[in-house]
Amino acid sequence: MLSKTCLLFLIVYFVPDSYGQRAKKFFRKDYHYFEAFDSFYKIHLIPKSWSDAKQVCTLEGATFFYPENTDEANAVLSLWKKTTPSIKWLWLGISDILVEGVFETVDGKSIDEVYTKWFDQGIPDNYGGNEDCLILDIKGTTNDYVCDVKSYFVCKKSRQSLEWNHQCNMPNLD
Repeated sequence: MLSKTCLLFLIVYFVPDSYGQRAKKFFRKDYHYFEAFDSFYKIHLIPKSWSDAKQVCTLEGATFFYPENTDEANAVLSLWKKTTPSIKWLWLGISDILVEGVFETVDGKSIDEVYTKWFDQGIPDNYGGNEDCLILDIKGTTNDYVCDVKSYFVCKKSRQSLEWNHQCNMPNLD
């Protein structure tokens, strides 16, 4: 009994409570962590329609990416150019699907509150009457585009949104 008590004491005393990978800033192996934004990002390399891309991000416990500001846009553009420079544009988590002409992020922010650098004057233009979703090109400009077209996309997971499973010492992924 004494040996079990001593062993328990040694474990409690010498093994620090690190809360595992959260402190090490880990979400999933396929996500890249950016300290400046305290978030994880993944460029998906299987093209999806805009609505399917949104669903994939949700199923991964992440958010369909849109840049909050110029710095975040530049960070993701840098990752994109470094890892997959052949991709010319990506879906953003911004659309006017709910109300024509009123672009909002997937979490309800007005387009005026987030990064947009329009491709040209008169954009968004709803060309052909069915461009409801936004794309980001490799130059950092945004444009409206047909939502059913399949393209690459980015998912984002903030570190604060990780639900931690203390029994397994890792984030809950469901």
